[in-house]
Amino acid sequence: DGVPFGVMIGALAVMDATCGFTGNKNLLEAYEYSGYLDDLGEKYHVLDLYFKPYPCCRWAHPAIDACIELMREHSIKHGDIEHVRVKTFKRATLLSKIEPTTTDEAQYNIAYPIASTLVHGNFSIKEVSDGALRDEKTLEMMKKLSFEVDEELDSKFPAKRICRVEILTKSGELYVSKNCEPRGEAHENIGIDWLSEKFRRTTSHVLTRDGQDLAIELISREEDMPIRTLVDKINDKKSWI
Repeated sequence: DGVPFGVMIGALAVMDATCGFTGNKNLLEAYEYSGYLDDLGEKYHVLDLYFKPYPCCRWAHPAIDACIELMREHSIKHGDIEHVRVKTFKRATLLSKIEPTTTDEAQYNIAYPIASTLVHGNFSIKEVSDGALRDEKTLEMMKKLSFEVDEELDSKFPAKRICRVEILTKSGELYVSKNCEPRGEAHENIGIDWLSEKFRRTTSHVLTRDGQDLAIELISREEDMPIRTLVDKINDKKSWI
C-alpha cells in the first residue's frame, strides 16, 4: 500500500536534486541517522526490491504457485476439484475472501486469485479486469476453498511467507504441494528472462507474439528510449490483438 507514496517521494527527490538540493545537512549529520550513510554510494536499496509475478497481494502468491504446480504435475482440471485447503501463515488467512466487485477487491483478496488460477491456470491482468470478476466458474471455485493457519509456517513470518496447498479431487485423490514461497525475491537475481516471461504472460491478451518480441527488444536495448517513441514503434508494427 505504500508503493504509490514511495514512487512519489522518489520522483520528488529527483526533482529536488535537479534543482540543486542534495539533502538537509543538519539532519544527515545527526548521530542517530549516521547509520543511513555508512554505505552511501555502495549499497542501492532499490535493488533489494522483489518483483511480483502476479497482480495481487504478495501473500497469495505462494498458494497460486502451489496450485499451478499440483494441477500441472497431476493433470488436474478445475472440474475435477472437490475441495482445496490452503495452509499458510495467519496474516494471509485474514485477507479478504469476498466475491470481488472491483479490481481492487480482486487484488487485495486471497480466495479470488487462487480460485481464478485453479479455473484458468494463470492469474494475470486479464483475471483482475472488470469483465472477469463475475466469472461463474471462478466464483463457484471460491466456495470450495478453506484456509487454515499452520503454526510452523506462521512462526517463520514475516521473514518468510510460506504456504502449502492440498487439493482433494471428486474421485477421492488427495494431492499435497511442497512448501512454497513467493517468487521474484531480490536474492534470486531476477534477470531479463524472468521479466520477459512475466511480460509475455501478462500481456498475452493484448499483444501479439511479434508485438511482445518487439517490446522486449526495444526495452532491452542499452540506449535509453523515450516511452512515447517505444509506444509509437509498437503501434507502427500493428502489434495489438
